[in-house]
Amino acid sequence: MNQTLTERLTQELTSGTSDCSICYESITRTARIHSCSTCYTPYHLHCISAWATSAVASSAEKAQLSASRDPRNPPDPQSLKGHWSCPNCATKFPPSSIPTKYKCYCGRFTDPQPPSKSSTSPPHSCAKPCMKQRPVGCKHACSLTCHPGPCPPCPVVLKEKCHCQKRVLGIRCSALNDGKAETEMSREIKEALKSCGEEHGKLMSCGIHTCQEKCHDGPCRECDQERAKKCYCGKESKLEMCGVTSTSSRIEGCLVPTSQDSDRPLERWTGEYDCGSVCAAPYSCSHHTCDLSCHPHTSPTPPPCPYSPSEITTCPCGNTPLSSLLSRPRSDCLSPIPTCSKPCSRPLSCGHACQLTCHTGSCPPCTTSIPLVCRCGSSKTTRLCGSPELDDKGNEVEYKCGRVCRAMRNCGRHVCGRVCCALSYQEALTVGKGKQKRRMMDNSWEQEMQDPRESSVPMDESDPILTRM
Repeated sequence: MNQTLTERLTQELTSGTSDCSICYESITRTARIHSCSTCYTPYHLHCISAWATSAVASSAEKAQLSASRDPRNPPDPQSLKGHWSCPNCATKFPPSSIPTKYKCYCGRFTDPQPPSKSSTSPPHSCAKPCMKQRPVGCKHACSLTCHPGPCPPCPVVLKEKCHCQKRVLGIRCSALNDGKAETEMSREIKEALKSCGEEHGKLMSCGIHTCQEKCHDGPCRECDQERAKKCYCGKESKLEMCGVTSTSSRIEGCLVPTSQDSDRPLERWTGEYDCGSVCAAPYSCSHHTCDLSCHPHTSPTPPPCPYSPSEITTCPCGNTPLSSLLSRPRSDCLSPIPTCSKPCSRPLSCGHACQLTCHTGSCPPCTTSIPLVCRCGSSKTTRLCGSPELDDKGNEVEYKCGRVCRAMRNCGRHVCGRVCCALSYQEALTVGKGKQKRRMMDNSWEQEMQDPRESSVPMDESDPILTRM
């Protein structure tokens, strides 16, 4: 017959067949006892009290002796006070937990009276409700009569809404609040208990489709349904997974603006992405079109022309007002925009200013000369800032001179041999002879012998020394 720990302890303490693990004598119904709070093993109160007192004194003496032998590592002040352990489960307790009073199982009453022959309460019980608190999350105290051993799992059935909030489920409190450390498996089990098993049905992040998975916890996955999507300017469309674009990028009512006298009907659509093409939507002047990348237009009225006289009041560089360059104002957006004789000075992407005279259109690549120093520092040159030398992959090529490094390696027999080596300054350290040369080499061997693959110095992939590694 399978018995719980509570049932076994109750039977043994009632029949007087339980033994003290310290003195090996029987624990009678009228004996003063103490039960371990971890394993619930009962002991004679005077036995466990003497055991704990002796263990605290012994452990404190050992901790103080260990601290005196190694003063450089100060011990924990609490360890110097000592500790004692349960003889059965070896759980450690502080000196303040040495049992000195005879208490009932629930710990609320001291010196409980032995039960009468007609009482159903076990010995050493206060015969009142246990009322011990259950694991974290459970709000229901134990309702059994004060008893030995652990409290049984909470039997209360909770009314919990499922994850999709459609149904109310009855779940035992102990199934959700078991007091055990949470693992991935236990979390999945608890999530499954709160699932009604029906279709989740909540609106997904796409804002169009609903989740078709079973009722689940947490956010829904990304929508994987394919549908046709149209760009902002309306020139392109593509078939793509719905969840790739977010609701924030979806613009309702996109259109191509037209003039009021146009008979072409307005077509509206939902734009969801930038196709990268030029917008080309007409301006209000009917002469120019938008040269920006694909973007949404929602108003049927064309936007004002950026070249109209009301929009442009200075020369292209912005340093001179048009009123001082023209005898009369520009009549419309097709009228030419005069330039002044001052430098353009508009900032370029590199940080320099454009050095050309005031001009229309975009600025050309930067023509500022910048100095370049090779890797070993022995050669210098200049190049135009906006015209770097690029390799086949479009990356800027590092400037290197053709000088071969003649610094002696740590072996003392071979030279470095790398072209434009960043460690070529060590050549001067290996000019000496004999012992002096070896001593200077030893002082710099750490940098000399550093693995080029781990070094912060850029490596030359065409270096013959590295190709042999």
